[in-house]
Amino acid sequence: MPSEDQIPELTKTFKAVVILVEDQELDYDIHQWGKFGVKVKQMPIPDFGMPDLNDLHEVIEWIISPLHRLPFSNLL
Repeated sequence: MPSEDQIPELTKTFKAVVILVEDQELDYDIHQWGKFGVKVKQMPIPDFGMPDLNDLHEVIEWIISPLHRLPFSNLL
């Protein structure tokens, strides 16, 4: 997981991020990404947990939605 000071540099490569950690695991406010125009989807998953199929489907739909359609390399 990147630190807050790494976000400006990462935004040069990534235009959308999915955050799967819980709020207390973050060292920064996720809205920091938005300040650089990066779209954010948060789907917190507890440690040793896994998303159910509906949650997984929601994240996948968000990634491939027209609003976030970007060259594949920008989503990696």
